[in-house]
Amino acid sequence: MRGKAHPSPGAGDGVGVHFLSKVRVREPGRLDVLHELRRPAVGARRAAPGMAAGLRRAPASASGVPPAYPPTATYPAYPAYPPYAYGPPPWEAERRKQIDRTKSGILLLLIGALLSWLPYGIGGIGGFFTLIGAILVIIGRKAFGTMHGRNVVVSIILFFVGIAAAVVGVFVVVFAAVEGVTPGMTESQLTTLFEGAFVNLLIVAAAGSIIAGLASVFFTYALQTKEGRVALWTAYGATVGVQIAILVATFPLVPAIAAQVAHQIVTTGTVDSTVIAASLSGASGWLSLLNGIPALLYALANYLAWTRINKDAD
Repeated sequence: MRGKAHPSPGAGDGVGVHFLSKVRVREPGRLDVLHELRRPAVGARRAAPGMAAGLRRAPASASGVPPAYPPTATYPAYPAYPPYAYGPPPWEAERRKQIDRTKSGILLLLIGALLSWLPYGIGGIGGFFTLIGAILVIIGRKAFGTMHGRNVVVSIILFFVGIAAAVVGVFVVVFAAVEGVTPGMTESQLTTLFEGAFVNLLIVAAAGSIIAGLASVFFTYALQTKEGRVALWTAYGATVGVQIAILVATFPLVPAIAAQVAHQIVTTGTVDSTVIAASLSGASGWLSLLNGIPALLYALANYLAWTRINKDAD
């Protein structure tokens, strides 16, 4: 291909078009290429001063004026979110809540143990504190492992088994005594019947208390230190000792109480329960104060467990 010399550097688009128009094409088939090279230059304008090299310009229309583009759509701004609050995971928060419940429950058990053995209705208040504390310990048992959870379940079973044994035993003894009464029985025969029934009632009540007492041992056993476990078993031993002492002190009174009941049935056909209660309370009332010994030992064990949980939680 032969033509004029190339234009000097810096020449505009018009110079390039002028140069291409002077090119003589010797080989056929290249005219179309020359035509395609000339088309973009039609109506072109020199780049505006200050425009960066290589910046793409909008294509010109037939009149030489760039077409108008529609305005760019605006999108709503995203709402601002509060910063992420770092803290313990949900399971850790739940675990801490269960630990706090157990601590509060053991503290209430401690207060209940200190009040439960006192007379003049104070023992009833202590029993209320013990009930609420036991519920809190049951709710928070999962935070202290499978052993503590199993012991709590065993304690609940032992408690209700002890109560059921006492209730069922009393019902069986009373039912057997009532069935044993027949028309025409003498006062001495009734006295013998009631004497055996009263002895069986005392034994059944003591057995129920001894079984239910095991619940107090296993309820916090897994939470205790070595000293606390010793205190629990010592308290349980004291509970058994108090029940045996009550039986030993009450058995000699059974024949007189049975004779009074038999005499009332023969003479009046009714039984005055206040006479029986007065006879029993006079003999065993002072022995009930011995329940303060196991109560104080249980309170000591609960205090040791509460101290250990506080120490481990810190």
